Amino acid sequence: MRATGLGEFMAGDTTLIMTTFDTLGPAAAEHIYGADLVRRARKLASSSSLMTIGRR
Repeated sequence: MRATGLGEFMAGDTTLIMTTFDTLGPAAAEHIYGADLVRRARKLASSSSLMTIGRR
């Protein structure tokens, strides 16, 4: 699960990690994914979701 969570995070998707965090709690999420990845995912999830891809 940690590798899957990291792969999704690297693609900009925090859904798996945040769902675990929200349903099982912070301790379980950190146990599964590691404290650093959970912290980074929470930071990404709380930032703006507005992104520009490609040329304008």
